[in-house]
Amino acid sequence: MKKPTESENALLSAYRKEGFSLLKRKRYKEAIPQLKSALELSPSNPKILGGLAYATRKTGLYDEAIDYYRALLKDAPRDYQALCGIGDCLKGKKLWREAIPYFKKALEINPDDEYSLAGLGDAYRGNNQSEEAIEVWKKLVQLNPSNGYVLTRLGDRYRAKKEWDEAMNSYLKVLALNNKDIFALTGLGDCYRGKERNDQAIDVWKKIISIAPKNKYILGRLGDVHRKEKKWRDAISYYERVLAIDDKDLYALTGLYCSYFLGLSEMAKAKEIENRLAKIEPSQKTLLMKLGDAYKHEGKFDEARDCYRKIIAIDPNNEAARAKLLEMA
Repeated sequence: MKKPTESENALLSAYRKEGFSLLKRKRYKEAIPQLKSALELSPSNPKILGGLAYATRKTGLYDEAIDYYRALLKDAPRDYQALCGIGDCLKGKKLWREAIPYFKKALEINPDDEYSLAGLGDAYRGNNQSEEAIEVWKKLVQLNPSNGYVLTRLGDRYRAKKEWDEAMNSYLKVLALNNKDIFALTGLGDCYRGKERNDQAIDVWKKIISIAPKNKYILGRLGDVHRKEKKWRDAISYYERVLAIDDKDLYALTGLYCSYFLGLSEMAKAKEIENRLAKIEPSQKTLLMKLGDAYKHEGKFDEARDCYRKIIAIDPNNEAARAKLLEMA
């Protein structure tokens, strides 16, 4: 191989310096051409390959990033960070099943690597392997009890299984570290609602709104819980706050419709909302689902079944409506 000239070495040094400086400042897209120029002058340089792999992964160029990680593994097959990087890229492409073996290989080399464990847990979750995800996250919490991200993920998995107490325990650990963590507060509020402790759910959600006043998800939750308690005007005020942020929000519009139609019997208002909904979703599947759920909550099961059957008539493959009919049967 020809020895680089003094000017080439100077150029290589300049490209490397600028590329890694941009990486440090999280300007990943700008770093890529600098590092590519450096790689042309120093092919197979592991530091430059690693920088390029990282920069392309962070900008969503997953296939390109995988090529750089594979180039690293040619000379260093036990580079667990490169294996984890490929897993991350596959995870970014939502190829959960394909990502799992790479995280596992990384962990064979470094069993306590927190980043690989977190990636494996996420891949299991994406691949609908909840039990495996929980076991991985439990190990992560043992390694680092103050890992709020993992504690929240663990809470989310327990909440999905309706294991409310275990979920709440995880969220409360996060909140002991940061009492304004929106994700943990959201999960905690949902657990209180799942346990039918609506007053406590409302208190938690109001705290979220004090931190993030334009959180549509939580404003909608507050609308729902007030509607279920037949506090129609309070429910309407929360749905209207959602619509002030996004006037086409289907969730808020359907909640508003149910409040006027089922709660207050204000038919003119309900018709106005129905017309707005029809322009956004002509099939009105979302409205029918919400109406069905509302009728079911009120104990009006024939009306609920009618709504779910109308959804299936529009969309024969609608699994959610079929599941609700089966549950009522």
